[in-house]
Amino acid sequence: MPQLCFTYKLFMRAPPKVLNIPLAATSMLRFLFKTMAVMCLAISVMFIIIDATRSLGASELVVTSLSESWTSFAPSSFALFDQWTNEDMPTFIRDTILAN
Repeated sequence: MPQLCFTYKLFMRAPPKVLNIPLAATSMLRFLFKTMAVMCLAISVMFIIIDATRSLGASELVVTSLSESWTSFAPSSFALFDQWTNEDMPTFIRDTILAN
């Protein structure tokens, strides 16, 4: 049998049990996160197609901000998110990450 390199041995072995979480719970969480990622990817592709269509129609580059797209797509959820960021989110996160 040929010798395997160290990285192959490192990544192909079973992960150590750090937490006592059943396998069904971890696979359920993995499925949830993968589903959320696919949904976010689908929404982002949808908004890219909308911007590309507008750019082709205007014969120049058109870039729509997330807030404009979100407001036109689902105004009530954007209003709730805006209210949450202004009232409940810590100021250091709001000022650094969500700065206009």
